[in-house]
Amino acid sequence: YQDVQEFVDERNVYYCPLGIPETRVEQVPQLIFDKVEKCRLLFLGNLMREKGVLVLLEACNILKERNIAFTCSYVGGWSDVPELEFNGLISKYGLTDVVILHGPKYNTEKVWFLENSDIFVFPTYYHYETFGMVNLEAMEYGLPIISTPEGGIPDLVIDGTTGYLVPQRNAVQLADKIEILIADAGLRKKMGEYGRHRFKTHYTLEKYEAKVVEVLASVMGNGDDYVPSTNKNPSDIGINYG
Repeated sequence: YQDVQEFVDERNVYYCPLGIPETRVEQVPQLIFDKVEKCRLLFLGNLMREKGVLVLLEACNILKERNIAFTCSYVGGWSDVPELEFNGLISKYGLTDVVILHGPKYNTEKVWFLENSDIFVFPTYYHYETFGMVNLEAMEYGLPIISTPEGGIPDLVIDGTTGYLVPQRNAVQLADKIEILIADAGLRKKMGEYGRHRFKTHYTLEKYEAKVVEVLASVMGNGDDYVPSTNKNPSDIGINYG
């Protein structure tokens, strides 16, 4: 709301959390949350600098120096981070056996990574981040999430409950939270299950459609309750899609 408060009275703002179609098949076996030899981290999205891809890489280096066993899969296409630079850092940090670049994956191939990962990491500091759709996908598949308080992410990722929110561009704190989850399979399971519950309760496509209908019905049916804006901007009603 802070982004539009000078134009819209808060009493005229309605919130519609974005929803996505469910793709997870309930018959698919649950993720194995027992402590594995190497915990599997997942980044999903274009390899864009401001999405925190290099911050995660630095965190991986810190974890390696702490002798933490893990693998980290980057699933996404190249963006503004040169492939040569990225691969050079992998070599510099000695992460060639730990960090795996898979390129972009879609549909069932993307689902495979969501089903076969233990922790979802999205350390974005992208100024125009609104919601982080990939966080919803991770929640659907019961993954604990480590992200940042950018945009609408804090409404989605409940710090300490469905995952962790860490300061932007802070590889040390990112590594700290990853290490906590790697060491505690029970905590991973608990956070992942709560995240999936939140997804089912608030963020399916059906929930989104119902909320939009509710908002439109409220706006059209309660004209007498409308509060005029004190600003001359014509946008007197705001609908936040999360």
